[in-house]
Amino acid sequence: MTSILLLCSICLFVYLSKQGEAASEFQTCTKKSYQPATDKEILCKITKLEVDANMKNMVKFITCGLTNLGYYNQEKKDLNADKVIQDMGNEKEVKEVIAECKTEFGTDITALDYLSCLLIDEKTKEAFKKVILSKDANFFKQSFC
Repeated sequence: MTSILLLCSICLFVYLSKQGEAASEFQTCTKKSYQPATDKEILCKITKLEVDANMKNMVKFITCGLTNLGYYNQEKKDLNADKVIQDMGNEKEVKEVIAECKTEFGTDITALDYLSCLLIDEKTKEAFKKVILSKDANFFKQSFC
């Protein structure tokens, strides 16, 4: 009986520790792309979702973040629309915006392009921003500004 309780305790600990990891998707990417001491201006803009491709390491950072969230497949260079819809709803609008984005950017499309399309288009911007901010609330609440 003691062995079973110990095993259950270990399983519960592992499960709970994995749950905490889900809340740091963008923090993990920050460590790979930026130095908090020297890149505060960029990190400030990231936490406000004011990003563009001209910013240092931004394509790499957004690719990492959206991949970690399960929204982006790096090998296929494709957005996982089903996962976005699952988290956000708005199936028709999401599919329309993704299709428009693919048309606009073609085969050179990046995760940052998808993020920008979903955050700029009136049909999806508020709902997608809410989802992104809620998926990693601890990261986006940090004050780098």
